[in-house]
Amino acid sequence: MDNTEVIAAMKHYIDTYQDQLGWKQYSKETMLADLVYGIGIAMDRDKYEFADGYNEFKKDLIEFLTNPDE
Repeated sequence: MDNTEVIAAMKHYIDTYQDQLGWKQYSKETMLADLVYGIGIAMDRDKYEFADGYNEFKKDLIEFLTNPDE
């Protein structure tokens, strides 16, 4: 997926966020987890979708954040 598609997918994810029931009452932790999930599926939906994909994206993100120059 090219960068234009990634940004379009993330924008769509954010734009539809208000359609979720109860989103105004979400905790900071829930909001952060949802936004992290949105980044993952925007980058590679096939790899990072659903619970298993989210867990895989978190591992990849932690690896990136702890070793950004590799």
